[in-house]
Amino acid sequence: MSCEVRYHGFVYVNGGDGLVPGTAKVQQAFKLLKKPKKAQKAHPLFARGFDTTLTLRCSEQGLKVFVKAEDGKQNTVMDHVIHKVAFVMNNGKSVIFLAKRRMDSVHDQFKCHGFETSSNNTA
Repeated sequence: MSCEVRYHGFVYVNGGDGLVPGTAKVQQAFKLLKKPKKAQKAHPLFARGFDTTLTLRCSEQGLKVFVKAEDGKQNTVMDHVIHKVAFVMNNGKSVIFLAKRRMDSVHDQFKCHGFETSSNNTA
């Protein structure tokens, strides 16, 4: 599946003791993404989206996000292999991906990425 999206940015979400965060924590993270100034007070890199339209491709290999360059080529902006995508859900026209990032040999951290699509059906 491939579609055009706007990127809201990301925030970190913790599941606690190696657990994948549940729906409630993902919803809280998404609410924070919708309030960039508040998110950036928590962490300066949070909710730093792009004004540029991006192409999101989700497949059995994973999640890839591309930006079209001036020369017409697709440059990869984000690439998460499928075993690192922990959670996917939609919220209206938005799609939320939770990607796992290994912190050390015991702990995982999760990034909640928010994307805006053109319609509820696309999301």
